[in-house]
Amino acid sequence: MNFKVRFLTVAGAALMAAVLSSAQVQAQAWEWAKRLPINQYSPEDIKILKQSMAENLGTLEDGVSGEWSNPETGHGGSITPLTTVHQNGKLCRQTKFTISSGGQENVSEFFLCKQPDGVWAVEQPLVQ
Repeated sequence: MNFKVRFLTVAGAALMAAVLSSAQVQAQAWEWAKRLPINQYSPEDIKILKQSMAENLGTLEDGVSGEWSNPETGHGGSITPLTTVHQNGKLCRQTKFTISSGGQENVSEFFLCKQPDGVWAVEQPLVQ
């Protein structure tokens, strides 16, 4: 799954658009989604974010934030592991991402597990 897509709340925006009936209101809803900070990110921003994610998820204690930024674009954010568990033999972390661009900020949470190849990927937490 493309990392950029992980940050978008496309499902929420799609649901909102489906619920709203008029075409004009739907168009306005999609215009809002286009302005999400992640949509402003350059390929270099995404690269820096991925590097920061790999480093921070592997080293930070729960509740400690790791900041990242791209001085060339002014974009940045933070990655905060909230909880850590082992699931199906993998290290998994509930993680809060804060991303900013152009004065806008977006906060999202994801449950990520470290895959055998070392890449962190979104997974469903097991219900206990």
